Amino acid sequence: MTLIIVGILLIGYFLIATERINRLNKSSVAMFLGVVGWILYMLDANGYVRSMHGAEYHSFLAGRTANGNMLTEFVANHVFMDYVTSACKIILFIIATSSIIEILYQNDVFRFMRSWMRTRKTKTLLWSVSLVTFLLSANIDNLTSAVIMIVLLRQLIVQERQRMYFSCVILMAANAGGCFTAIGDLTSLILWNKEAITPSSYAGHLFLPCLTALVVTTYLASRKLPEHVQIQSALGAYRGDDCYLNVWQRIVLMILGIGGLWAIPTFHSVTKLPPFVGALLIMSLLWVMVEIFTHKRAQLQVAQRQLPMNLQTSDTSQILFFLGISLAVGAVLETGALQWFANFCDKEIHSVYILSAIFGFISSVFDNIPLMLVSSSMYDVAPDGVRGFSEAFVQNGTYWNLIPFCTCMGGTLLTIGSVAGFAVAAMERIPFWWYIRRFSWMVLLGWGFGVLVYYLQNIL
Repeated sequence: MTLIIVGILLIGYFLIATERINRLNKSSVAMFLGVVGWILYMLDANGYVRSMHGAEYHSFLAGRTANGNMLTEFVANHVFMDYVTSACKIILFIIATSSIIEILYQNDVFRFMRSWMRTRKTKTLLWSVSLVTFLLSANIDNLTSAVIMIVLLRQLIVQERQRMYFSCVILMAANAGGCFTAIGDLTSLILWNKEAITPSSYAGHLFLPCLTALVVTTYLASRKLPEHVQIQSALGAYRGDDCYLNVWQRIVLMILGIGGLWAIPTFHSVTKLPPFVGALLIMSLLWVMVEIFTHKRAQLQVAQRQLPMNLQTSDTSQILFFLGISLAVGAVLETGALQWFANFCDKEIHSVYILSAIFGFISSVFDNIPLMLVSSSMYDVAPDGVRGFSEAFVQNGTYWNLIPFCTCMGGTLLTIGSVAGFAVAAMERIPFWWYIRRFSWMVLLGWGFGVLVYYLQNIL
């Protein structure tokens, strides 16, 4: 049964990786994998439970006679629900942060960035776009930051071919920026939920490697563009009636929204409540503030600012995709297959750098989120004080830093390696082979220099 479950998961991963060819929505495939994986698990639940949860099952029985009903009750309430709970913590966090960004976007809070970046000098504009996306993605998820920056870019650059290079840099900056904070990407959020990392230590370890990867890639891209870029005509002056809020009110919302996201790790550290509770608190405060700002002006006839359709559909799709993959990986984990694979890697590879690089290259074809779920589930967080190879798996250890960095960079090698890559390629109609010829090698060099910087940090 284990081989069947693993085989179905691998087939599903292949279908996800070839979504553009087979035209199957990867979220539907992921949900199918999650459901079927647990149905197959239940067919041999007795053997799996006794080998993986023998002591817990014995305690659950409490002297009662084991039978089919007791077994299914134990699996449903003590095995399956653990994975549902873990996934829902992250899903609630995604919903809350997405709502925060929607409130900011609907109230035109990001107008400032469009004004600050306006210039005809190609290199100045490219570096501005790159760094703003990097910092924005550190606070919000990389998909949202990439889509917002693409929308702003369309209002600045006229020439589509030039905009394609800018869009590729935005993708790199969004993935790199999201990678170095615990709240910026699903990969790091998974590790934070697992308590494999702490936000401050994680950011301290990965800030320089991620920034290095971004700087190298942006520099190489800037050499492919002309000295000046053709931009849209000047934006009309603010008249005071084209937005619900005036300038100072939008500044207040930006400080509350973005600053609140930064405060979530501190909230979690002080209260010990799950991170999604802090995100829901910021969302509710932001919502109340908007109501206060607008209740006297509700009668004004103003244009509704709808989020880009790519962002609206991708958020829901990403949630379903993550839930399905989480359940599927959980089913495989409960069979003991991932533990066997971890032992194999320990014996045959025995290097977290090589192992992380392998997962990174695989994530360029398969989505980086499933790869992150598999790689994080293979090992438990090792206790402090261990020595040797196991030292890489303690909290904030080398493995927990390298895996998200490599899967994010690997997921940027191709446009199919991340959800943000799919969205950017679709919005700007970036050809798959054009991206490989013109940009993938830049990402690879940036990734390599980033790993080098991380290695030097560790030995100095």
